[in-house]
Amino acid sequence: MTAAAARPRRWWRWPLYAFLALLLLLGLLLVALQTSFAREQVRVRVNAVLAQTLEGKIVIERLESVTLWGVSGVDTRIFDPAGRQVIAAHGLRCVASLPGLARQFLFNAERPEIALWHVHVDYADVTLREDEELGVTLAQTFLPRPSPEPELPSPPDAGPRLSISLIQFERIWAHGRVTGSPALDADLLQLQASLRQSPVDGF
Repeated sequence: MTAAAARPRRWWRWPLYAFLALLLLLGLLLVALQTSFAREQVRVRVNAVLAQTLEGKIVIERLESVTLWGVSGVDTRIFDPAGRQVIAAHGLRCVASLPGLARQFLFNAERPEIALWHVHVDYADVTLREDEELGVTLAQTFLPRPSPEPELPSPPDAGPRLSISLIQFERIWAHGRVTGSPALDADLLQLQASLRQSPVDGF
């Protein structure tokens, strides 16, 4: 009688064990992400994906830290379609839910919601180069690369929705020339902004 009465009270043990095992796996993942090998694998794979996405090229050169809540210590260079550098960013930090972003791309691929809470850049070197069509090659750099295969018709509101709650630049050095304008050489300090973009509403 006593053993039978005690048995129903033990049902909670298995959910508890499963929860503890999940916490253990999460802890192991967080530890693994702090190794130089894991960070290098993330850097290489992200560069490979970015290389297939845009007309220009984004190259992540350094990735100091990766957690489930973002990345930090990132140095990156961005090149226009002709292979000329247009942006060099140093000390970039981004705060976001990486599991949430992954879930958006897996289960909401046509209309992913890309929500970044905070983006901080220590220093950015922006080179403006003339472009006959768009005025500056920087604009052409971020155009999507044409798909080699014919695409199926998609809804007019398909595409990513990007929102950045806070963008901070400690220093930007912008220099070069836009088609039809005089040469520019300017230092910009302590800039703050926010950004929202969608296929329907634009920026």
